[in-house]
Amino acid sequence: MVLAIDGQIIMSPELAECIKAMYDMRVPANFLYDPSGAEISWLNPVLSAWLASLQNRHYQLATWLAKDRPISYWLTGFFNPQGFLTSVRQEITRSHRAENWALDAVEQRAEVADPRNTIIADDARIEGKTIAEPSEGCWIHGLLLEGASWNKP
Repeated sequence: MVLAIDGQIIMSPELAECIKAMYDMRVPANFLYDPSGAEISWLNPVLSAWLASLQNRHYQLATWLAKDRPISYWLTGFFNPQGFLTSVRQEITRSHRAENWALDAVEQRAEVADPRNTIIADDARIEGKTIAEPSEGCWIHGLLLEGASWNKP
């Protein structure tokens, strides 16, 4: 917000704070929270990571819209990943309408895929990577396991 008084441009305190944060490579608070204090964006410690995440999120959604459904979804790229997983459950329930499946009875399950057939990507760009579509459900990528390791038998 810019104020002009007698032809002189004066910055509001919010705009000055936003510019100061960007100068310090921090994400401005008004990029992250609305005026009530509710979180409206993802949290990143530095501005460059926030902008890279914004570009990757845009890429995933724009590619999905322009082309077709991706084979694997970058789950951390969704603002509401729980909503996405619920929609996957709804789609599976609808595909089994003849068997009268109930949405509440559908259980979510995660299977770690064979490393030779997985997508190693921490963003939305998966072009040139070929994997088979799952028989049911969806593949996701971009999840990290910190402080532990996975020992698949």
